[in-house]
Amino acid sequence: MDDFKHKLNLVIVIRTILITIILTTIYVTAFFYPQHRLATAFYGVMLSAFVINILLVFFNKLPARLRPAAVYVHLLFDFTLVNFIVFITGVVETPFSLLYLFIILYSSLFLRFAGVSVITVLSCLSFLGIKFIYFFVFNPVDELWETVKAFILATEVNLMGFALVGFLIGLLAERLRVTRLKVEQQTGRLQDLKEYNESILASLRSGLLTTDRSFLVVKINQMGLTLLGRALEEVYGQNALTMFDLSPDVQAEIHHSGEDLRPVRSEKWLQVGPNPMYVGLSISPLMVSGSVEGYVFIFQDLTDIKRLENELEVQRKMAAIGNLSAAIAHEIRNPLASMMGSIQVLKNQLTLSSSQGHLMDIVLRESHRLDRIITDFLQYASPRRFSPKVFDISALLQETIFLFKNSPEVRDGHHLEYIGCPSGQDFHGDPDQIKQVFWNLCTNAIKAMPAGGTLRIDCRLREGGLIIEFRDTGRGMEPAELQQLFEPFQSRFPSGMGLGMAIVYRIVSDHRGRIEVESSPGQGTSVRILFSTETMNPRREAVPE
Repeated sequence: MDDFKHKLNLVIVIRTILITIILTTIYVTAFFYPQHRLATAFYGVMLSAFVINILLVFFNKLPARLRPAAVYVHLLFDFTLVNFIVFITGVVETPFSLLYLFIILYSSLFLRFAGVSVITVLSCLSFLGIKFIYFFVFNPVDELWETVKAFILATEVNLMGFALVGFLIGLLAERLRVTRLKVEQQTGRLQDLKEYNESILASLRSGLLTTDRSFLVVKINQMGLTLLGRALEEVYGQNALTMFDLSPDVQAEIHHSGEDLRPVRSEKWLQVGPNPMYVGLSISPLMVSGSVEGYVFIFQDLTDIKRLENELEVQRKMAAIGNLSAAIAHEIRNPLASMMGSIQVLKNQLTLSSSQGHLMDIVLRESHRLDRIITDFLQYASPRRFSPKVFDISALLQETIFLFKNSPEVRDGHHLEYIGCPSGQDFHGDPDQIKQVFWNLCTNAIKAMPAGGTLRIDCRLREGGLIIEFRDTGRGMEPAELQQLFEPFQSRFPSGMGLGMAIVYRIVSDHRGRIEVESSPGQGTSVRILFSTETMNPRREAVPE
């Protein structure tokens, strides 16, 4: 209900109470004094009350553009009703003249100072006219001066009261109107400022929350809720230090930041839902009137930036180790070949005892193993020539899975499931290198499940490229292992050299792809290869090197 209807209903209620009092007075007077002239007004007042009820129902439902007319109709009706009652009870000491005050008072709810002044003047004139008729027409006195003195005595107090009340009420109403207008303007400005600030907070691509001095969350923007993966009721009132799992050293630094008013910065991994998020935090004291009243936390998701930093670091290490490996491998391979050849000749020409033959076999076997290691070094450090062409990557993946199922590495407890897109997915790249990627990922997944398990391979199209996912149910990896996954010579298996995933990373990077890995201890590992549309173009022709 708006303010106008509220005021009009207030007038209606007061008017109803006054009419009820008048009706009660008339009824009592008529009961005890049947011949009293108040009784003659009974039927007129009843009719007026009926008309008022009709007007109340009608004018309370008028549209906004007709509301001023509704006020004037109410005032006209009240003037008519009050004039009628005062005229009927026109004795000098009639109390019903106070009803003019009711009109003056409620007119100040709808009219400005000038309007209230007009209503006051009309009330005085109406009262003065009725008294003039009463004294000079109906009850004249032989002495004109006596009539004038009686007239003045009967009207001066009421007229002064009407004028004084009208002036004070009008002035008060005008000041109240101006004050209300200023308050509404200030409220509007504050509301606009609040909406503007809310828009700024909602537009921030960073999370922002404020706390009190006890680090309990007071305010947080929508991006903050999104980054934390929580609902509003889950955050309000929570301890921000605990929520971000800050170390004691960082907490102590935050407590001392209020002294020198400097921000505290921190970066850490934060578990948000099933995936960890690398968060960058900046905590500053919230100053109010020169004192610390809380703290402001600004935080961002730096996971992608951290991933790029890790990739750059891996590439740097791979390049350095690759160059070193190539140099060492070339220096070792030639004398190793001579040693292997010489030992083989000696074994064939000399007559050896069983123990000597066994030692000779060990030397040859370890020499061959060392040769394989050097071969892997060279393959990693100096990959073979890139021979791109257009081929069906889905068919290549299915062929690799079929061959791998029949390899000795797959035991009875291992199960391979393929859920992929149909054949006909043209890919521009080196099929031999891509096949090596698939083989290495399958090998690592099987090694991670020594007691058996399921390897699920999923090939699916996405907007902007292709996703190939290898998900196993093996032992998973610790965060430290996951961070070093693509670094050379960081094997997770006893018989591994730690070059398989490094080779995979290099080949995928050469094909302008990207690798994402998710793993938790005991929960298995998921390796996703993402190729862009640049490699998924069937019309692209291979460019020979």
